Amino acid sequence: MHGGNSPKAKMANDRRKAVHEMKALVGRLGVPVEADPRAVLLEQVYGAYGMQLALQSLLQQYDASDLADDDAQVRMRLRSVQNMYGYWAEKSAQFAALAVRAGIEERLVKLAESQAMTVVQVLRAALKTVQLPPEQETALLSAVAFELRLLMPGGATQREGEPAQADAN
Repeated sequence: MHGGNSPKAKMANDRRKAVHEMKALVGRLGVPVEADPRAVLLEQVYGAYGMQLALQSLLQQYDASDLADDDAQVRMRLRSVQNMYGYWAEKSAQFAALAVRAGIEERLVKLAESQAMTVVQVLRAALKTVQLPPEQETALLSAVAFELRLLMPGGATQREGEPAQADAN
């Protein structure tokens, strides 16, 4: 073969395409994107922790004897996974600590409180429309408040009339 169909010409053409695609990609990198810093940090917490869990799962596929395996590639793969796990475990902890310092948890609690207030406002408007007797309205609002507390971390743990859960310890 010769000309544009030769293997060398095809490789050169593929290389030119790859360079063109890479330049297009690099042109998109670093483009400013408006973002809420807390949302970005929270995304990093989730991403780093996801990587940590995935690598932990990979590590569980090995056993102690793999460290002394005769096959150097097995030992090298295991050490690579161990190193990556250590890196992502450290990153996960760093991002989590940053999120705690940034008050991400408080922000999530405020969001939940805001959502609960919206539910209460909608409920009060609906109650005004249906005009229940005062004792039924009070009972309904109490029941809704209790159900909302069940959804909150550290809130109520059982409904009225349900048996208490035995402590597992």
